[in-house]
Amino acid sequence: MACQSCFNTLLSFSDLCHRERDLISFLQDHLVLPGPIACPRCEKDCYLAREDTRLRFRCQRQVKVPKTRKTKKCSFSVTAKKGTFFEGCHLDVPTVCRFVACWLLVHHPKKRFIMEELQVSSRTFVDWSSFCREVCMHYLTSRSVLLGGEGVTVEIDEAKIGKRKYNRGRRIEGQWIFGGYERGSGNVFIVPVPDRTTDTLLNLIRDHIRPGTTIVSDCWRSYQCLGTEGFRHLTVNHSLTFVDPDTGAHTQNIERLWRDVRGGIPRYGRREAHMSGYLAEFLFKRAVPRTHLIHEFMRAAADLYPPSPVPIGEDPEEPVAGPSSAP
Repeated sequence: MACQSCFNTLLSFSDLCHRERDLISFLQDHLVLPGPIACPRCEKDCYLAREDTRLRFRCQRQVKVPKTRKTKKCSFSVTAKKGTFFEGCHLDVPTVCRFVACWLLVHHPKKRFIMEELQVSSRTFVDWSSFCREVCMHYLTSRSVLLGGEGVTVEIDEAKIGKRKYNRGRRIEGQWIFGGYERGSGNVFIVPVPDRTTDTLLNLIRDHIRPGTTIVSDCWRSYQCLGTEGFRHLTVNHSLTFVDPDTGAHTQNIERLWRDVRGGIPRYGRREAHMSGYLAEFLFKRAVPRTHLIHEFMRAAADLYPPSPVPIGEDPEEPVAGPSSAP
């Protein structure tokens, strides 16, 4: 039976990872690993041979040989990792689960902590971090909703994630991001953007915000067309004030969001090509309560990588690392 909800801290889940039978039951409850399957030869349930670190379903029942009085061992065997988050993984299942727990629950900087605690290489950390971010992106994509609507206010803004060259001057080098914050619900969207032109930002606004929404922004020229695009548009001139004295318009909620984003993604070793993954990790951790992070991650991993056991003899060659190719 699938797990409906569970609570896990870093210490409690680490303790679970030391009890392999209980860990496998946990993964089966979350549908990350398949449950019992029917043997196609003798039609009896096959269970995981848990003492086998390769995680196989085995059937060793004695079956009758047709047209004789003899019996023989069924010997049916199926890998349980096929199609799952663990397919092609060189790390054992408990280590992968410990990695996921540390990746979700340890704050930045966490690379050195995970490498030392789990005795994994820098490349392994980078690869598995990428795999985990894929799961976060799938979770957010499957639950994405349009913001706003009649009578709802959404604040929009753009920001640049980066640093000043040589820590001098006002110019910041980095990646532009654009987002919106819905007042009341606290729902948000954040996406990396190549530029801040009208075409780029307007297309994203249409994709993420319902027509008829009251949109609050600064006075950036790319937003000047919103009033003619089916939105009610309010502005605040940040060069004069933080709150418009006439309309009360402000963008303080999304400005606060930018501060959280900058604190929630890596400061060093960050690559612009991976910005979507960094933002997905931030948004996933923002959307899910801390004690539910492992539960929701495992359910999302099961949805993205559904188990599909096949007979060992028919199993195609497995990839050399992780559930997907490294970035």
